Amino acid sequence: MGPEDLQDILVVYFSHQLCRGRYKNYSKAATITKNRETDPVGHSPDDHGPDSTRNSKRGEHSDHEFQFLLLYKADSSVWPDLGDPHVNESHFLTCQSAPSQNQSSWVINLHPSLMINLDALLENPEIDFVDALLPVQNNVDIIRNAIKHKKPIVIEKPIAANMKQAREIVELASSTDLPIGILEQWAFFSSIGQIKQILPKIGNVVSFTYKATGAWNADNKYLATSWRQNPEHIGGFLSDGGVHQLALLTEILGSVDYISGHTRQVRKESGADDILFSSLKLTSGVIGTFTYGSAFGATDKSTSLVIYGDNGSITYDFSPTLPKPTITYQTGANSKEASEKTVIEIDEVNAVQEEFKNFASAVEAKDKSLVAVPPAKAFHHLAIIAAALESSQNNGSSVKVELV
Repeated sequence: MGPEDLQDILVVYFSHQLCRGRYKNYSKAATITKNRETDPVGHSPDDHGPDSTRNSKRGEHSDHEFQFLLLYKADSSVWPDLGDPHVNESHFLTCQSAPSQNQSSWVINLHPSLMINLDALLENPEIDFVDALLPVQNNVDIIRNAIKHKKPIVIEKPIAANMKQAREIVELASSTDLPIGILEQWAFFSSIGQIKQILPKIGNVVSFTYKATGAWNADNKYLATSWRQNPEHIGGFLSDGGVHQLALLTEILGSVDYISGHTRQVRKESGADDILFSSLKLTSGVIGTFTYGSAFGATDKSTSLVIYGDNGSITYDFSPTLPKPTITYQTGANSKEASEKTVIEIDEVNAVQEEFKNFASAVEAKDKSLVAVPPAKAFHHLAIIAAALESSQNNGSSVKVELV
């Protein structure tokens, strides 16, 4: 990764509590924290899970203080407001190329009179970990650099721009004891555990339908981000938000073995195909459908998972129009034996906070096995999208999902 690859990356060095969630103290992080919650790298324009519209509350307690380095891709639409009374300009560093520097290094401008090498920042013993919110084509290099400087690191999803890079990240993670995590917060929804507790009630799982669809939002400011308009990562919008959906699905029902799918591009602004209709076969033998896209004309945003067993069914509806996500289940081997429906309203957690609680625990314990979404797991989510794209290119033929 050279300076030309890190143009306009915002680097922030914070020294305050991480609350085992994102940032407890808003003091120096007010704007960045707000941007992270609806951030142009961490969330897709069509992400509409339980915590994306309902939860803005952050951590309420902390028993460990972390120093961390935040790397942030800054498009013009998301620069922090340096006029904010909580934001001090001296805490923001803008990366620029330096012709006099070797091409393997880059420099940071703290202010016009001070230049700092990023390697020097990473060597700082007071920094406990790196939070890299960069376009994903940079993930391999920043992970390699973090490992070089013995710093745990979390990176943005999808794990990489392509499967070759994704595999390299998995190999890098295997080569170190440092915690390395991928920011796929949907894996932390509390509803996952509740659904898994109910699953035995419906007998053997036979099939499922997963649907996340919505209307195109032409006014979404994140559409202006250059990395979205000209995606270097496979699948563009489909992998950007699709890995969240697949993290949720696979946490509940397990990994995907084969996929047959059709994709197409509805909106030129997407830069690539933006809808996916597919059928899946899981490694368990369960079959189902996966439908994803928010590039349609006027329609309600709808996000749901229906699981069919031989003794009942479960419907998980977390559409943003609902006051709360709901889990509805019914048991019985046939229509005559059908029980009354049980409806459970979910007080969903702030999944962004939960993923950072998890990573903070791993950093504090120096135990990478505690990371809930390590590279190997995120590799699988991207591999499903890659297989779907390959299937679509071959008229919907069945494609085996690449294994790590």
